[in-house]
Order: sequence, then structure tokens, then C-alpha cells
Amino acid sequence: MRAAPKIGETPCSGVSWAVNAGVKKINLINNWPNPAGRIANSDKVPSLITYKDRKPDKWGYNVKLSAQSFEWIKALLEPELRSENKGLGKAAEEQYTVDHIKRDQGQDFETIYKTSIMLTVPTMWSPTTKDRTLRAAKIAGMSPNTALVTEPEAAALSTLKDKEGIVDLKKGDAFVICDAGGGTVDLISYRVIRIEPLQVEECVVGVGEFCGSVFLDSEFEKYISTIVGETAYLKIREDNRKKMLQEFEYGIKRAFCDDAEEPYSVDLKGVKDDSENGIFDGTIEVTGYGIKMRFPFDKTKHLPEDRWAHPADGTVFASNQIHWLVRREIPTVSPVDRTKGYRLLEKTTEIVLRNADLDFGVLYKGELVGHCVVS
Repeated sequence: MRAAPKIGETPCSGVSWAVNAGVKKINLINNWPNPAGRIANSDKVPSLITYKDRKPDKWGYNVKLSAQSFEWIKALLEPELRSENKGLGKAAEEQYTVDHIKRDQGQDFETIYKTSIMLTVPTMWSPTTKDRTLRAAKIAGMSPNTALVTEPEAAALSTLKDKEGIVDLKKGDAFVICDAGGGTVDLISYRVIRIEPLQVEECVVGVGEFCGSVFLDSEFEKYISTIVGETAYLKIREDNRKKMLQEFEYGIKRAFCDDAEEPYSVDLKGVKDDSENGIFDGTIEVTGYGIKMRFPFDKTKHLPEDRWAHPADGTVFASNQIHWLVRREIPTVSPVDRTKGYRLLEKTTEIVLRNADLDFGVLYKGELVGHCVVS
């Protein structure tokens, strides 16, 4: 039996498991304890846990907004971010997974099956951090047969295992996986070395950065703080601040469609009305909130409707572009400057992430309030 926990940085941890016999069905746990009944059949559970006397107390949907909880759990394994917490006892989600499998396979499943665990980790993690992950798994009481696999590799294998994903797949084909997660964003290139059973290998060294969606949450909170004032923001009850961030997570962040004039609103209780800044009756309206990523506009490569002029100096950009340029008749494989992009040459096809400066502009109420350029 093999179980595969996925620990995410945003509300997206989950567990799948399968028995390597018979039908070999992959089972997803989707009945996480949820007293509120919200998203009661979700495959994922919030990556939150509270401790009492250094022992797990509440976790997942059971954590109240007013509680002091652990989050950004995987990031804490990075040595420069936080030293390892030891002796915290068995992980709550791990224990629930064991109980779930017992209900499905019987109370003695651990004596019937040899169990193993596969943990996914970001591409960018160093050997030291991967070792800390394995030690943390051991401390949490996971199986001694625990191994690691990179998140992009797991995503690639899962996607390509889908019958629709392997219709045109051939040995020697190469592809790029961009795994944009909660904590990290990983980019890695693979070559298919076998179809059945499916096996892939890296053909360009993978890279990643701590720039996942949790950092959007953090920047949004800073943004709201600048509108209401830092002093006033800190006076807001913590549970009300957390509720606002939840609405950002499940509302604005998922509905945002790059319309600078589109209004969005979240609850913000504990702040005085301020019509100029869109605050009224415990709600703040954020008009035109968004971060735009732009490339310099090139009429030979970009669509006319993507043309956007910078309000500060009139510089013309192509709004929200991550372009891949496909060329023909180039029969080799070659990496390029990894700080700016990748060139993948395979089967007479070259895929290039265009090298260009990026301009990040922050808009508020449709007007530019700040920007920076990254080479």
C-alpha cells in the first residue's frame, strides 16, 4: 500500500492512497472533519493546525478564525526561515489518514500490507531541506518507508497517466512543467524515456522560487493596510482580518480577470467608513486591484488588443503575457541562461520563454500607485 500526502501552503493539503494489487484504484480522501459543513466533500483540507502544550489540538476545518494557528508549514522547513520544531507529536492529518484507511481496508491493514509514503517537495529545495522533510516525517510517525518526489514530476506523471494525455506521447518527447503552487513556483523540463510503464527524466535542471499564491495573500494584506492606515489596521480583531483574507482567497483571487475597472469587495469590520477609499458599513471595495505582468510590446509578436501604455511615461507594453515562441527544424537540445528562461529543442521543435524585462505595476482604482522592473 502506498499513500501520498500533499502538504500545501494555501488551503490545499490532501492525501491519496492505493493498494498495489487488483484494480489498483487511487483513492482520494474527501470527507475531512468539517463541523461547519463548508466544502464538505472537498479533496483538500486547510493547511492549518493549532497546538496545546506542544501537542496537536485542532487542525484543518476545525481551526477557528480567532485561533493562533501554524501555517506556511513547508516554508518552515527552510533553514533560513525557521529552525525545525521537534517533539510535536504525530501529525493530525497523518493520523486521520490511517483511521480513514482502516475504515476502508480493515483495522489490521498495517499487518496485511507493506506500507510506504511518497512526499512531494518543491524542485528548488536543497538536499538539507529535503533531509529535514524526511526527519520531520519520521518525527510525525510516518512509515519508515518514506521517499520524496518533486512536485512537478508528480504533476507530470499524474497528467500523462491520463489516457488523453498520452495519446500522442512518444519516447524522446520533451515537455516543460510549470507547477505554480501555494508556496513555490517550480519550472522543470522532462524527456520521456519509456511509455509503459511511464518514466521521465530531467533534460534541463529545474528551478523554483518562493513566489506562490500565499505571497499574494501577504501583499493583499499589506495593500489593505496602506489604505486604512497601519495603526487602524492593527486595531482590527484578528478573526476579522482572517475572514477578510479568506474572502480574498476564495473570492478576489479566483475571480480576478485583469479588468482594471472591475470592483471587488471584502468584509473589513472594525474600520470607520471612508467613502473616498471605498469603506462602508464594514466592507471595503477594491476597484481595479491587481498586479499586471507585462512585456515590452512588439507588434510582430503581440496582439493589438494586448497593447497597453504605461500611464507614468507612456512606455508601451503587452499586458499579461507569458509567451512561448515555437520554431521549426532545430534538431538538438540546449539549455540557455536559466535566470531569464529556457530553450528546449527536441523533435525539430524549439520552445522559448522570451527573454525580456518584466514590469510589475500595482493599480488602485484604475491608477498606477507603484511599479518595479525585473531583468
